Amino acid sequence: MRLLGFDRKSNAATVQVTSPNDLWVLEVLLSEGDVVTARTTRMLKSPDGTERGERVPTTLSVRVEKTVFEPFMNALRVTGRVVEDPDELGVLGSYHTLVVEAGSTLTIRKDEWLEGELEELQREAFGGEVVIISVDYEEVALAKMWDYGIQPIASWRLSKPRKEDLKDQERFERQVEKISEELLGHVSPNTFVIVAGPGYLKQKVLDGLKRRLEAKGVSFEATLVDTEYGGVSGVKQAVNKAVDAGFLRKLRVTRESEVVDGLFREISRDEAKVAIGLDAVKSAAENGAVDTLIVSSRLLKASYSQLKPVMRAVEKFGGRVEVVGEHHEKGEQLVGLGGVAAILRYPIRSYSSS
Repeated sequence: MRLLGFDRKSNAATVQVTSPNDLWVLEVLLSEGDVVTARTTRMLKSPDGTERGERVPTTLSVRVEKTVFEPFMNALRVTGRVVEDPDELGVLGSYHTLVVEAGSTLTIRKDEWLEGELEELQREAFGGEVVIISVDYEEVALAKMWDYGIQPIASWRLSKPRKEDLKDQERFERQVEKISEELLGHVSPNTFVIVAGPGYLKQKVLDGLKRRLEAKGVSFEATLVDTEYGGVSGVKQAVNKAVDAGFLRKLRVTRESEVVDGLFREISRDEAKVAIGLDAVKSAAENGAVDTLIVSSRLLKASYSQLKPVMRAVEKFGGRVEVVGEHHEKGEQLVGLGGVAAILRYPIRSYSSS
C-alpha cells in the first residue's frame, strides 16, 4: 500500500493499492461510518426511473455500512449510501458498492485515525507471490500463500512405482516431470517457491523446475522444506515450518507469528506480565500498563467500537498495537485466547487471573 497523502484537517488518507495483500489490510481498517471515495461506474436511470442499461465512469463517496473481502478474487467491496456525488448524477442517498482492486486509488475519511492505523497504511505489502508445492509418492498439492490465507490451486494423485518394475519407474519419472511443468506456469522472477514433502522426491521436483526456468532465462528464489507428508495435508505444515525458519520474512504472517510467540513466551515466564481477554486488557490499558496490545483481525472487525478506546489508551501511553490475522497457526492460537491479549510493562497479578 502506498500512502499518497494525508489531510489532518479532514482526517482523509489517500492510498494506492499496490498488491492484493493490501485489500485484506483495508478490510480490517475500514469500519462502519467511515467515508470512502473512489472511481467507480454507476448505472444511469431515465427520468421515469427505469435503468438505461449503461454504466458511466464517475467518482462517488459512500459512508461505509458493509465491507466484503473476497479472498483470492482480489477484490474488496465497500457498500454504503452515497454522501458525495460530484458529477451530479442524482444518486445522493442511494446505495452503491465500490469495488477496490490492486491498482485502485481511494480516499478514506475517519472521525479519528489511530497512529497504528496510519502505520498500517504505510506498511508496504509483499508485491510478489509465494508458491507452495507439497509432494510425496501418493499426492501432489499446489497452493499460493498470501497475507490473508492459503489459496489452493490444484491437487492430484500419484501412483507409487513398483521397485523392480523399470517401466513403472519410468512412468513415475514422467509424472514427476509433469509436476515441474505444472509449477512452471505459476513461477515468475518475483515468485518465492517452497517445495515440501518427505524424502528426496521434492529435490527432483525442484531440479526439474530449475532446468525449465534456466532454459527460459528466468531466475527465482526457492527452498526445500521437510514435512511428514505431501499433498494437501502437507501444505499447511510447510507454511508453518517456513515461517518458523524465517523463509517467509517478506510476508506479514512472519511478523504476526513472532508477535504471538512473544506473547506465549511471556505467559510461560510470568503470567502476571500478560493480560488476556477484553476486560483485563482494557483495565491494563487504562492504567498505562500495556506495552504491546495483540488483537485478532476477526475480533477487531466484530468488536471495533469496543476495541478502539482500548487501542487509543494503549497509544496514549506509548504502547503499540499489533493486528494478527486468524488464517495461520499462530493466529488461531490467539483466537483460542479470546482474540485479544496484551504484554505488560510490569507484572500485575490480577490481570493474569482474569
